[in-house]
Amino acid sequence: MSRQPKKPPSGRVGDSDSLDAFLAEERLRDPEFGPGFETEVDRLAIARMLKGARQARGLSQVELASRAHAHQSNIARLEKGKALPQLEVMKRLAAALGMRLKLRLEPVPRPRRQASGTP
Repeated sequence: MSRQPKKPPSGRVGDSDSLDAFLAEERLRDPEFGPGFETEVDRLAIARMLKGARQARGLSQVELASRAHAHQSNIARLEKGKALPQLEVMKRLAAALGMRLKLRLEPVPRPRRQASGTP
């Protein structure tokens, strides 16, 4: 029987501090939790950004694929969050959209420590 993660803390929708704290606590309890979850979040974030940028420029998937020297089916997979693109592919897609790819490194939030004597 697999262990179910506890529910995230209640708070405002989009409360990133609560979500970050929840994720940090889950990573401590289950080392396998983080990587799989983060990969899914990355896929969905890329999908949302790519589709939004393409639609904002009034391009079809076929037009974007042609400009980026890719296949339409690959664009569709990326936009559905079914794949993580390689860095070079993201650069080509950004250029085809008239954009620049920008990456950043962020610190991983640390879990909050419970006070002594607290269960």
